[in-house]
Amino acid sequence: MQIRANCCRDPSDRVKIIGEIRELLSKKLDILMRSFEMNNPELYELYTSARAIDINGAISEPTAVVEVKPNGMQEVFKMAYKADTLFTLRNTGTEVVFFSLLDTDKAVGKEEVALFPGETRSRLVQNLAPSGSFLMVRNPGESAALIKIWAE
Repeated sequence: MQIRANCCRDPSDRVKIIGEIRELLSKKLDILMRSFEMNNPELYELYTSARAIDINGAISEPTAVVEVKPNGMQEVFKMAYKADTLFTLRNTGTEVVFFSLLDTDKAVGKEEVALFPGETRSRLVQNLAPSGSFLMVRNPGESAALIKIWAE
């Protein structure tokens, strides 16, 4: 174990090990978990949601990167409503922002999710709203907020 810990001091080793773990997950565990798709759909859904969060970690490119102006609300992503779409948002700015899914790009969401500076949050569309096409971010702060968005 000590040898493994020492090898991870070099960032290129970490990337290699992460690659090996991802390969194990995608070639072994993902295939095994498919057997639960029919037998235990809840478990399978939880697993696929967790894997989607893992995939959105730091290696994959975001679907969109949007600067949200201060003291306002802005559409950051538009899509046809699909309940099983997973949104992951990362706030790389210095202001607390709030995101929600709406039917219009002109209103404030009833169910807003707070996203603190440096924080990453994931939500399934069905858990954000029963309908909606506009992913909106409200920035009540005094400076612009940079938001990274992954949609899967």
